[in-house]
Amino acid sequence: MRLLIVGPPGAEIVAAATLAAANGARVRHLANMAAALEQLRDGHGADLLLLDAADGIRAAIDRLAAERI
Repeated sequence: MRLLIVGPPGAEIVAAATLAAANGARVRHLANMAAALEQLRDGHGADLLLLDAADGIRAAIDRLAAERI
């Protein structure tokens, strides 16, 4: 599984990444949605996207939909 985590670094992010990696996931962490969209556009896909709720989930979904990602 390819996990893309988007949000500021913090204890929760580190814990999620550590747990996922320990269970075989390939984990990438990016600080913001703009960087995540750039990587997704460049062909670095993800099976699961974990977003920080403070960053606006609805806006992130709208941006993904607009990109057809």
